[in-house]
Amino acid sequence: KGKDMPAKQVLGPVILPLLIAGFLVQALVPMVRILTSYQALALGHSAETIGIISAVFALLPVFLTVVIGRLNDGGALGRVIVCGAAGSLMACLLFWLGPHGLGTLLLSNALLVTSQTAVLAGLQVVTTRASSRAHRDSVLGNYMVAISLGQAFGPLIIGAGHDSPLLAAVPCGAAVLLLATLAVL
Repeated sequence: KGKDMPAKQVLGPVILPLLIAGFLVQALVPMVRILTSYQALALGHSAETIGIISAVFALLPVFLTVVIGRLNDGGALGRVIVCGAAGSLMACLLFWLGPHGLGTLLLSNALLVTSQTAVLAGLQVVTTRASSRAHRDSVLGNYMVAISLGQAFGPLIIGAGHDSPLLAAVPCGAAVLLLATLAVL
């Protein structure tokens, strides 16, 4: 390496929790979404109803991202991330322990996507702030790998434990770990 090459950036006190948090939020969201479909079918709802729940999940971030971005830029980054993590836990608890019905499915998924959007938007800001200019691409790349692995891990857990009556508790555990990880940031 030449003198002008910056030293390798290590997984420091911010970057490792950032990667873990990205992994966890992206693992718990597909878990709840898959379990939502199972629950809707068990309640006798149609494929169209599941499509409506999915549409709510997909459309809410369209309306939230600008507001969340402004909050992050205005100095509320830490609060936005913690509120998103706490909201993820509340959504998982509502899904698991709330009354079994369409309203619970819609509300828990709306809360989950709102919370996921807050966490991911905040973590993207942390990604840029936690890395030097020379290492920003590397840190962002590692962050993207972590969230992609989370997206794969969540469905694998649901598939492996599909017969367990406590399966809906698994995303709650992931949300608790998410909150604990973000406490380090």
